[in-house]
Amino acid sequence: MIILGIDPSLTSTGWGIIDVLGSTVNYINSGVIKTISKDSLILKLGQISFEVEKLITYFNPYHIAMEEVFINKNYSSSVTLIQARGAIMSVIGRYNIDFSEYAPNKIKKAIVGAGKAEKHQVQQMVKLLMNIKNVINKDESDALATAYTASVNRKII
Repeated sequence: MIILGIDPSLTSTGWGIIDVLGSTVNYINSGVIKTISKDSLILKLGQISFEVEKLITYFNPYHIAMEEVFINKNYSSSVTLIQARGAIMSVIGRYNIDFSEYAPNKIKKAIVGAGKAEKHQVQQMVKLLMNIKNVINKDESDALATAYTASVNRKII
């Protein structure tokens, strides 16, 4: 069962594809959707939704999982993150794909065993759990961790 995990961002949206076979989680691919900083908000949102749609049509995921928004003191950055999530969710809705979302602390707990784990700990455990040999950045590892969390919480593995 193919799961697409997404770590949304207006500048660098991480994505990760896993294949769950019984109790085995196999890493398939991952990457980052990078937008151009000087582009307008509408162009960035358009690029993100276009790239997510390409991932959906290429990998044909059964399920998509995304990290929930953490509202912080910087209101404007929270709003742009919400807009990026909206662009992504509209694509998911068009394809009517099974969807879930998880709070960052729930993802960390599923991967590391502690909801207050550091980013580097999540990255290390993702590589270990999925036997990933190549270098992945924090956006990719967060997306893969989100996909893994979906597989655990939805009783796929």
